[in-house]
Amino acid sequence: MKNNHGKGNIKAQRKRRKERLKNRPPKAEEKVLLIDGNYSFYPVAFCKYHGAYMTQGLCDIHRCEKRKCPRFRKVNQNEETENQSS
Repeated sequence: MKNNHGKGNIKAQRKRRKERLKNRPPKAEEKVLLIDGNYSFYPVAFCKYHGAYMTQGLCDIHRCEKRKCPRFRKVNQNEETENQSS
């Protein structure tokens, strides 16, 4: 007999994952260092104070954009590739 306990939410989990991945920023060519010490292909902003990048989750946690921090810069993928090639 099959055990189906705990499998009733798979459809909803897949739907949430699909929505989350759809809103992901474009993938960078190289991994970048984040302010928490991890690496990611999906930077959203750069913090001059920490000298590192931030993902969307880190931006939400640190609230730099809401506080209008002068050292907070949104990352434009085109600018980043131009800066690396120069």
